[in-house]
Amino acid sequence: MSNLLHQWRNETLKKDVLSSGVLSSYIKSLEVEREALLCKEIPVLSFSAMNQFYVDGNRLTYERNYFERRKRLLVFGLSLWLHEREEDKRILEDLLFAICNEYTWALPAHTDLDHPQALDLFATETGFALAEIAELFGYILNPVIVERCQSEVKRRVLVPFTSHDSMFNWESMKNNWAAVCGGSILASATYLCDTDLLKVIYRRLELTFRNFVDSFEDDGTCLEGLGYWTYGMSFYCAASDLIVMRLGDDYSLLNHPRIKAIVTFQQKCYMGNGMTVSFSDGSREDTFRLGLTHYLCQSFAEVVRPPLESASGLHSDSCYRWVPAIRDLIWSIRYRVNDIAEGEEVPSINQRHNPMLPKAQWLLLPQTTHSRYAAAFKGGHNDEPHNHNDIGHFIFYKNGKDYLADLGAGEYTKEYFGDGRYDIFCNSAWSHSIPIIDNQVQREGRRYRSILRDISDRQMVLDMTGAYQVSILTGFIRTFDFSYENGMTLTDDYSVDEEISVVERFVSYTKPDVIEDAVLLGDVVLEYCSDEVEIEEIKVTETDHYAHDGTKVVVYISDFSFSIKKGTTKLKFEIR
Repeated sequence: MSNLLHQWRNETLKKDVLSSGVLSSYIKSLEVEREALLCKEIPVLSFSAMNQFYVDGNRLTYERNYFERRKRLLVFGLSLWLHEREEDKRILEDLLFAICNEYTWALPAHTDLDHPQALDLFATETGFALAEIAELFGYILNPVIVERCQSEVKRRVLVPFTSHDSMFNWESMKNNWAAVCGGSILASATYLCDTDLLKVIYRRLELTFRNFVDSFEDDGTCLEGLGYWTYGMSFYCAASDLIVMRLGDDYSLLNHPRIKAIVTFQQKCYMGNGMTVSFSDGSREDTFRLGLTHYLCQSFAEVVRPPLESASGLHSDSCYRWVPAIRDLIWSIRYRVNDIAEGEEVPSINQRHNPMLPKAQWLLLPQTTHSRYAAAFKGGHNDEPHNHNDIGHFIFYKNGKDYLADLGAGEYTKEYFGDGRYDIFCNSAWSHSIPIIDNQVQREGRRYRSILRDISDRQMVLDMTGAYQVSILTGFIRTFDFSYENGMTLTDDYSVDEEISVVERFVSYTKPDVIEDAVLLGDVVLEYCSDEVEIEEIKVTETDHYAHDGTKVVVYISDFSFSIKKGTTKLKFEIR
């Protein structure tokens, strides 16, 4: 048995986890879920469920049972680590045996039926989990199970990676795949490879890890969304921690000079009352990994922990990933946040970061202790990772609620990442608070972009002329002005060569009521306040949106219609 994880077997560490006030709700949920799963059979992964994705694009049928297995792996693995109960050991052994017998560890959405050894996110994650569980519990599990786990990780992950004649596509991707796949492979190698082979794998993956770091803007923004920042950084940091254990500090993945900007992105996305910026395929109420955050806090003084009520629980991750979950427990105890005692809150995030992200063209203005308002403004281009056609879009919050909203990620289907992506409402320009000009909406592609004209800690000015393919539109400037005391003002300045129609669209989850030149969204007023041109119509419609978990949600659209004459025209709205 290796000594790589000998500190994790420390009984004092386990007692500290079990007695931690910060982790108490997590531990309680773990015990409740364990009791619920004790009498349940291991879910079956059938061929028909796997094949359904190839027939009609449905991912959920197969993935539901796939991730139910991973939930059992997490629950009984953590329970065994904390308590070493014989029943947990028996169930975990059966589950490990079943996972080792799976036709493939990859998801149907990422591979073909005739390529079961594809190295996707979930194949490499599973490899990392099984290699780590075999390492951690090698002294207690049946030796046959330990050897089977190790040999299957080698056969399904390490051998295909080291023997592949060319690079896998994710090795050159500039997104979370580079960190998750690369980090999982490197971590598995730290457990299962000798030093010479480990160094070979590390050197091959250096470019992949640089690609991951380069996927962030120079200001540290993750254009994919906060959840993808968490996903990639969880595996990136876990791999870094393990390679340092094996080979020393010179191999740390945190040595890259751009990491310092990247690690502060998370804290900028919390807008108040648990609400998070949901641009791209993000989430409105995302959670943060307590362990990852504590790990970064001890390495970077700039990192601030978000409010504890937003910390991930056992069920926050619907994929039930072993790697970040066990580190939520271990790293939360090992690394204290700036030596702050448990139960004492860290200084306000809102006083500890610069809200301006000029490279991404984002301005994030979270709610403060003394203000009811918050807002997030976005420019950029329409060929971003997990792109939505949303240049000039914004979110407006009052009292911790997003009254003008960003829908974030929709249900992931085959079409979602295929040719039909922009036929899906949440990805299209139709679902964002941006204008429809001459009956034209924004389209996808890097050519559709904005130019950042000005940015400060209260204002952002975007030249959005290039965001539309409208020949008679010669100029379009959108200005966001924010006030913590009074809400915000949105001003659109148009220059056109001839008369043109403009629809100013606003998207909400709150049902609007039309009142003269305004709509009322609960206790938020969205009012047109320019006298240059009159409103022709205010129209409110409903549409259905399928959220990331597949549930149907009603979304409300408020359209203010205008006819703009040749020359320049200013349309101005106050939101309060």
